Amino acid sequence: DFGNQHANAFRPRRAPMLLRETVASHDRIVYIRDVLTRADNPLLTSLIMIDQAIPCILHLENRVNEKVFYTLLAEGMDRYREGPQHSQKRKQFIEAITGAMNSRVLVKFGGAPAQWEFPLSKDEKNKVEKKSLTNAHARKCAQGLKTLSNTAFGPALDEDDRPSTRERNERHRQEWNAIADAYCDVVEKMRQEEDFSDNDIEAFQDAADLFFECWLDHNGNESITNYIHIIGAGHLRYYLIRYRNLYRFSQQGWEALNQKIKRYWHNNTNKGGNVGGKQHLKQDEILPIMKWCCRYIM
Repeated sequence: DFGNQHANAFRPRRAPMLLRETVASHDRIVYIRDVLTRADNPLLTSLIMIDQAIPCILHLENRVNEKVFYTLLAEGMDRYREGPQHSQKRKQFIEAITGAMNSRVLVKFGGAPAQWEFPLSKDEKNKVEKKSLTNAHARKCAQGLKTLSNTAFGPALDEDDRPSTRERNERHRQEWNAIADAYCDVVEKMRQEEDFSDNDIEAFQDAADLFFECWLDHNGNESITNYIHIIGAGHLRYYLIRYRNLYRFSQQGWEALNQKIKRYWHNNTNKGGNVGGKQHLKQDEILPIMKWCCRYIM
């Protein structure tokens, strides 16, 4: 009859809807079951186990290098207040640091001077602006901390002629030199490629404790970043005991490939722009990169 025909006409459409609803209900039940299972097992409540959260020492070194370097520059700049005398001293400070960076810290192979410019903020006058550094430049800046400290807090750049000013700047110079020695020792030990012995781990932690103490005494609690905390709190020591070496977990290979891709992007593509202003010739910004990656991998 008409009623049965009418019902049969709609049955093929209803079946897929029922199937989708059944699959959705099944997925929801599985999800609830998994949540309850994780809740019953404390080891499954975390998405990442603490033993899997291994810090990359390459990124740690880069970020701490930048923090230490820019903190030194900012402290040197902040000594000078407003006024003609301090304005002239500030100019001398910028020129002296720029000269030390280009001729002694970032000097190129063969002795050629670098082209580094002092990172002045565009928004805040007479303030240091933090900029990202490549691993090579950041490492040179860390190795040249004592050179920069001796320049920044030397007698020629004192704010005035008072003996108390000279005494304070000399104390700051010595403290920064102690920070530089302790930090470079930490980084050198941290980058060790061979497995650490128990004595190596304890020697590393002694160096880390010394750096952390020097840094905290001079710069205070507000200067503690996540990576500096990892060094001072003994987290690296924990992973060294667990894995005996952190160099193998560093992402240095990926960073090297990333640098190659960036170089290809800037030098060998038009970054997705038009060719000759013709819209129909617009280039794909991803396709050249993917083709190059395929050729590089093979």
